[in-house]
Order: sequence, then structure tokens, then C-alpha cells
Amino acid sequence: MQDTYPKSASHTEVVTLNIPFQENYPDTSGAKRVVVCQFNDDRTAAQMASIGEGTTEGAPRRFVVRQDLTQVLPRILGGYLHQTGFNVVYDEKLMDAGGDAVREVLKRNKADYLIAGNLQELMCRARMDVGRQGLVMVKSRLDVYNNEGRLRGYYNASDMKGEPLGEKADDPAELSTFVETSIRDMFARAFEDDGFVRWLDLNPDTVQELMKAKPVPSEEAVPSGETKTEPVPATPEPKKAMTEEEKRLEMEKDLENAVKEPPAPKTP
Repeated sequence: MQDTYPKSASHTEVVTLNIPFQENYPDTSGAKRVVVCQFNDDRTAAQMASIGEGTTEGAPRRFVVRQDLTQVLPRILGGYLHQTGFNVVYDEKLMDAGGDAVREVLKRNKADYLIAGNLQELMCRARMDVGRQGLVMVKSRLDVYNNEGRLRGYYNASDMKGEPLGEKADDPAELSTFVETSIRDMFARAFEDDGFVRWLDLNPDTVQELMKAKPVPSEEAVPSGETKTEPVPATPEPKKAMTEEEKRLEMEKDLENAVKEPPAPKTP
């Protein structure tokens, strides 16, 4: 169930979002095992307390997430690892990236690979304007280690979406789906990267076929009577020549300009 606090003309309305995920996956006999560690959180204290803000009639809004995102993201990533043929297990944060520490975690979980991550940014905004524009940005870094505790490489994962939400901007369940979709697309894009795939000793062509076969499930309990909205495909880039950073800056500029624009006069 989604939580909201009562609206107030003088107090900020706190809207709690819920990001669904599947806790565990059954093991497949003979499959290699990946241990995914709880992510380190590189965000500031303010960013941890609130992932963004919006406005609604009567009060400003502040968005928070019910769960610990440093535990949610590894489990969403685990769904993609399971889909590409791995057995998946989770462990605590990797506090020391040295070889001995990594090998200890690998040994404890009888794993062939270890992935440690850093949550660098997760932001959601929604505003009162024509179309109720929403913006979500998420960034993580994924470090992949082999069974000898050696770093294979690190992958900078990110996703950004901007779209008119309309009435969905007032629905915590829809906002949750908006954020969840961006997180899932961020990880799905990692499995489209040949380097990331080869660090796990996978064949890129085989991975692409497996990714098309079925969607990664998000099976955390959905409140009775409600229907889980399936993630939508990632929004295609409007201009192929634009880099991700250029798109990000352009979208943030559009958002800032829209916030400064006075509301349209109401017709009698």
C-alpha cells in the first residue's frame, strides 16, 4: 500500500514510493554463481532522505522511498543475472576492495563472480504544468570481480527519462513505476554492453537472445486488488548525435525553465 501524508497549505506533503523486486531466485543445477553485494551509497544525506520533489494543488511534495535502495538495486540487478543463466546470492557491503576481502566473500558464498556497486544518484521530480512533466535520473557504478578476487572492470550504469505524466503525477503507484522503469532500464542496458557481458564470461549474442526471451520479474507483494504495471521500453534518444550528458543538461534546463514559467491564466 502506498503512503501519503495529508495535504496542507503550509506543510510539505510526503509521498512514499515503493520499488518492487523479487527477493530470491531458485538455483539451477550446474550454473555458475554470482554474489551481489549491498551497494555503497555515494549520495549526500539530503539525497538519501528525499529522492526529489514535486508540486500539487495546495502543497509542495517530497518523494521518499519505503525501502533501502542500496538493498533494492542489487536485487533488481540479480533478476537480470538470473535471466542470463546465473545462480544469484546476496551479501553485505564490500567495505574493502582488496583481493583478500573479495576472496573471502566469494569463498563464503561459493561464488564464481562478485559484483559490488555504488549508488551515485537517484532523483525524481514532477511539476504542476501542462502535461505534468516528470523527470527521473539514476546512476550506479558496478565493479565485477572474478573467482580469484581480481577486478575485471567497472561499468558506469545510468538512465534518464522525461515524459508528461498527466494525472499519473498524483498517483504514488504510477510514480513508483516511473522510477522502477528507469532502474530496470539502467541494468538492462548494462547487459547490452559487450565489455560488461564479457567480464562475466558470457557471449554477447547469447545474452541478447536471453534478454529478449522473457521480462525480468518484479514479484514483491502487490496490494490485493491492484495490478502491477509492466515496465515500458526505454525512451529512444531524440537525437543520435547527442551524448547522455548533453541530453541530461538539456532536460534539466527545460525543467528549470518550466518551473519559472507563470501558470496559464484560467479562462472564465
